Parts: sequence; C-alpha cells; structure tokens
Amino acid sequence: MSRRNHSSFPWHFLRALQLFAALLAALIPTAFDDSSALAAAANPPRFTIHLLGFEDAVHTAPWGYQSSRVSGIHSDGVSSTGLIGTSSRYHPAGVNAGESAWRFDVESKSLQQLGLLSPEYYIGYTQHHRSEPWLVSESGPVVGVTSTNPTSSSGENLAWYFDPSNGSTKRIGYSAISGSPNPHGDAPLFMQDDGFVAGISSTSNYGGEHAWVYDPTVGVTRQIGLPANTNLGPTNGELYHWIEGVSDDNLVVGTSKRPSIHTGNVSGPAVWVYSPQTDQTTRIGLFNGAYLYPDGHQESRYVAMNSQGFVTGYSYFRGDGTHVGKAWIYDPAANATIPLGYADPANGAAWSDWAGDLTSENRVYGVSTSNVTTRPWVYNHADGTTTPLGLTDGAHLLPNGGSDNTVVDHTASGFVLGHAKRGVGDTHSTYNRTAWVYDPSTGQTRAAGLTTANFTTPSGGRWSSAFQINESGQAVGSSRLFHQGLPYVITRDSAWFYDPTTGESFELAKDLAISRKTIWNGPRAINNVGQVVGISSNNSGLGDFVWLYDHRTKSFASDFDIRNAFTVRPSGGADIYVHELTETGLVLGESARRATNGSDAGKTMWLYDSNVNKTHDLTFSVKSDGEAYTDVLHLADDGTMFGEYDAYDGNVYEGRRYFYWSILHGFHDLESLVVGDMQGLGWGDLVRGQGFNEKLRFVNDSLLFGYGLRLNGNSIQFALVKIPEPASAIMLLASAVVGCASFRRRANWTCIRVITV
Repeated sequence: MSRRNHSSFPWHFLRALQLFAALLAALIPTAFDDSSALAAAANPPRFTIHLLGFEDAVHTAPWGYQSSRVSGIHSDGVSSTGLIGTSSRYHPAGVNAGESAWRFDVESKSLQQLGLLSPEYYIGYTQHHRSEPWLVSESGPVVGVTSTNPTSSSGENLAWYFDPSNGSTKRIGYSAISGSPNPHGDAPLFMQDDGFVAGISSTSNYGGEHAWVYDPTVGVTRQIGLPANTNLGPTNGELYHWIEGVSDDNLVVGTSKRPSIHTGNVSGPAVWVYSPQTDQTTRIGLFNGAYLYPDGHQESRYVAMNSQGFVTGYSYFRGDGTHVGKAWIYDPAANATIPLGYADPANGAAWSDWAGDLTSENRVYGVSTSNVTTRPWVYNHADGTTTPLGLTDGAHLLPNGGSDNTVVDHTASGFVLGHAKRGVGDTHSTYNRTAWVYDPSTGQTRAAGLTTANFTTPSGGRWSSAFQINESGQAVGSSRLFHQGLPYVITRDSAWFYDPTTGESFELAKDLAISRKTIWNGPRAINNVGQVVGISSNNSGLGDFVWLYDHRTKSFASDFDIRNAFTVRPSGGADIYVHELTETGLVLGESARRATNGSDAGKTMWLYDSNVNKTHDLTFSVKSDGEAYTDVLHLADDGTMFGEYDAYDGNVYEGRRYFYWSILHGFHDLESLVVGDMQGLGWGDLVRGQGFNEKLRFVNDSLLFGYGLRLNGNSIQFALVKIPEPASAIMLLASAVVGCASFRRRANWTCIRVITV
C-alpha cells in the first residue's frame, strides 16, 4: 500500500465500525431472552411514515388540491396486512374524473392501484374512471368494483378480486359466470380472512338479485341461494337474494324473497345456508304446514349467526288471525333446525317468541310474550335445555296474573343479569323493580340490590336497576334510597355490588355518598377481577366524585381525578366522565375544563393506576387562558395510549396533534417518534386540520393511520408502521455510528455517544 493511500484511509471509520460490531454483538444475543423485552420496553416505539394515496398529475386538481382516504364501502378499509382506499381523479380542465382504488401493503410498504384498469374502463375525454375497494382480508386480498360507465346512470359495477401474492386482478360476480351479454351490478358484501367472498348481483327490470361466492382456493365464482322454483307464497316474481353473514369455515347464511311486480306484495323471506364444501344451498327455519298461511305465504326472519355457523331466527305462523313468531336455532353439524321458546302453533297466539343474542358458546337469549307475561329465556345447545330467566314469585306476580322480566347483560360463562317488575307494595314505576342474577352453575335466579331500611317504602315499594355483570357472576347496579322522614321522597340512588358466593348485595361508596350529599351514586364499569369504578353526583354545586372499589382486597379509593383551577367550577364542583376500566385496574377518565369566567375550556383526561394509587394528568398543552383538549383514541391494558391533543404556543393555536403516551415513557408527540427525514418525504407536519373529522386510527401495535399536512398544503392520510424491536435499536445505533464516522477530528478522537430513544 502506498504512503498516500495509507494516509487517506478512513481509519476513524474503521474504528467506528469496530465499535458498532462490538455493540451489535452485545445486542443480538439478548434479542430473544427475557432481558431483551425489558430493554425494548425501555424505549418508546419508532415508526416509519408512508403516504396513503396518489399525488401524480392525474390525482391533482388544476388548483393543486389532492384528496385520498382510507375506506371500504362495506368495511372500514382496514386489516393488519394492508389498508385500502381511494384517491380522487381530476382532468386538467378542472373536471372531477372519478376515483382510483389502492391498497397499501404493510409488509412491503408499497402502494398499488387496484381495479379493472384496461382502456375500456376509462371513459370519454376526461378519461373518467371509478374503482372502489370494498373489503380487505387479513391475508391481504382485496375485493372491489369498477364502473362500466361512471359518467352515466347506465353504468354497472363489476366486481374484481385482487390477489397480492401474485399481483393479479380477476373478475368475479354473477355476470362473470352467467354468460349473459349484459353486465349485472355486483355488490361483494363479505370477505373472510382467507379471501373467501360472498355477494349479490342485481339485474334491471325486476330481474331479481343473485347471490354468489368466490372461492380463491378453486378460483371460481359460484351462484348460491334458493332455486328459482322455491315456493315462498302466492307471488310469482323473481327471487331476490341477500347475504346475511359468513362463519369462520365459510358457511354462508342468506335470505330470499319474491316480490310481485304487479301488486307490490312479497312472499318470504326465507332463510338458507350455503356450504362451500358441498356446494349446496339448504333452506333453514320452520316452514312446514303449521307455518303456511292460508294464501301460501311463508316467512322466516334471520337474527344472528356465530363464528361456528349456528344461526338463530324466528318463523311466523298464523295464530288466532295474528302474526306469531316461533324462535329456532340451526345446527350446521346436524344440518337441523331446532324450535326454541314457548310459542306453539297448536296453542294459537298464547305465546309469541323473539330470538335475540346468539353467543359463541351456542347459547340463544330470547324472550316469549303472552297477553300478560314477558318471559326471557336462555337455550344452551350444549345440553339442549331452555331455562326461563327472571323472578316469578309472589312479590313479582303482577295484578293481571303475569310477570315482566328483562335481560340487561350476560356473560360468556353463562351468568345473566336482569330486572323484574314488582307486583306488591307501591306500584308506581319508580318504586317497583327488582334486579336479579341467574347463576348457570346452580340454575337459580336470585334477587340483587339493596332492600333494608329506607330502601323499601312503608308500603313495600322497592326499585333496583341492573347495570353490568362480569364472568364470575359479580354484578353491579343501583337501588333507590327513600327519605327517612318523607318515605316517598328519594334521597339518592345508591350503588351496590352483588357477590355470587354469598348471594348478597352491599352498598358501595356509602360514606362518600353521605359526606358529599350526593343524589345519584352509580357504577360505571366492573372488570373481571372484581374492581368497580363509579361516580357520585351532587346537584347542589359540588358536582361529581369518582371512586373505585376492589372486591379482592375490599379496598376503596376516591377523588383520584385531576382537580385544579380549570377542572373545578367556581362553586367547587367538577364534571367527570369515566371512559374505561381495564382488566389491569387502570381507569381512564375525563374532567371538563372551565376558564375563570366559567366558559367551556376543553377537557382534561387522566389515567388512574389503582395498582400504585397514582393518577397521571394527560394534559399536554395549555393555552394561556387555561384552555386544553386531549382525546384518548386507544388505551391498552398496560397503559399505553394513542390520541390527539390541541397544541398551543401561548395563545396561538398550533393545531390538533397526535400523541403517544405510556406509564413508562410518558408523553411523546407522535411526530417525534417518526424515523427519517419528514420534509424529505414530503410532510410538513403530522397535525390534523381543523376541517377534518377523521381521527387517528389504531389498527394494532404496529400500524396506525391519520391525516397529516403535506409540504404542498394538502391534508393527506398517512400510515405509521412500527419498526420492530430490536431492529429499531440496531438501526438507531447504526445511524449513530455512521454519524460518528462522518465526523472527523483533528487529533486522537473518541466517539462515544449515548443514544436516547
């Protein structure tokens, strides 16, 4: 090596690389042990920013305006693998020229135009084109439509399927299989995680609506639904199909009806399921002779479908000349419809059923009514039993001889919370209700709420309201306390906690309610570990007081909201709202802010951590007169949150900005967590314009999107993609070393840099 070459060699760069290698070697072995998680947690997340939409000449108005948005016609346009949306198209003459559809791929960080893009779909001198993405699956495929003539009412929407694995776009829908020379208006309604699609296509001149599915595993569109000759009643028009839902294994449930083009009468609807495994459509519900009207009309209603393909609904029969419903559930494994409830065609209109919620545990919650009784029930498919719910004892027997019960809440474990009208004592509507809890382990229903002393009027009136129940059967609600000297004057509504292990209820926050002279003390939420958050309200100027009860430790905390000159009225009161109680004992709350003159001054949000009895103030920027605004849009169980806040410089409003906050890392303006040259990428600021209603959207820990300001002045949506740990640390370390290597010192130098992220 020559002397010249030797002296010009960047030895400082080599030393930097050696330092980088040593640090990298120290970092990588810990990347998969427990300590690496702690190391990663020591740093807030970092994101790369990506434009959502097109900015070329075709998508820019002559005056420079650009518009893009994340959206799907039958969805929010969001999956963890990709976002879909549209960008407005323009002609140089200033004419709107339609919309272009696109998909942003999270893995490759790329944006691709979608739709039927051959020349025949670009119309006239404006080259008008309209493609709309409708649905995106978790595996990445997108389904949407392209208009055959977006400038004319004669245009039809043609459905297409985009496969990101090979970049191909394929026509799907009824017209793709019918062989008809005239296109049909396609509407893809459902798309599964595996890319399976179900939709309908319409025809003109009362030609009906056709149901279809596209199965990417076989690459074909199939027509589904009841055959054209299905007897639904006296009308003779074409069948109109509709898709109601799709199960996890792609069982499709739909309905069909047949309107008459002459009289306007309709026969049906009928309910059916389609199995892609057998390529067969099966009618479900109750439609034998007992459910046939004298004119031949039949009618079944779809209510719900769960992920396993169970379907519930009700079918009508003619009872004493009236419309009477009979509930049912369809079991896909047995391919059978099972009657539910208490209605019976043999008994006429004695009872009428309504099927309500269908749970993932294959329970159906419904209600049957007679002339005098409202009787809720639960059907458990695991053992085939139907259990009546509620209280029907003497105290809840109404003067007409019936009873009236209502379901308020139920759990995956089978507990049910409700209330019943009382038939004894005072019958005024504010005095005659009892809360109750059904325990699936015992099959019993117990009364809940407070009944002692002044919770009962001298004539025996009581009033309890059911609010919420957790998976353990612990329930909360409120009971009415009457004045001691004036027994028909209400002192307050008092919060209670029902303990299923004892079957007893006890009052919550009683001392607080008494000391603060509250007129309403009620729960706001209960979590599955037995914590309850509530608010006591006072109408004499003292406002609201927040509290939390922990049944595990029988402990009580209160007044953990943020109180200062701006969150407390001149009278001393505060207006508080509880947004959320997490399973980890975090309470997210809000306090209204007021200026010194009493006018509205925004809101303060706060997070109370019951584990350490600490409240975090989420006020990040305050105007000189005290005005401030924060809005939490996502809260995780560990306290990590994303949201928006109003930024001020003195009295100058700088826009509504996005933030990241966590218990460990505190507050960060979201823009500060974006890696890279923002201006070099065309962004002026990540601030939400005042004219936009769209908020920051949290998809998951690694993907968010919102609106930002481009350097050209347009507000355009962006995606933030999280840099995975420990890659972010390695990247930042590399950038630090390169920075050191590029800095030449005149003498012996050392580049030791502390990296704070």
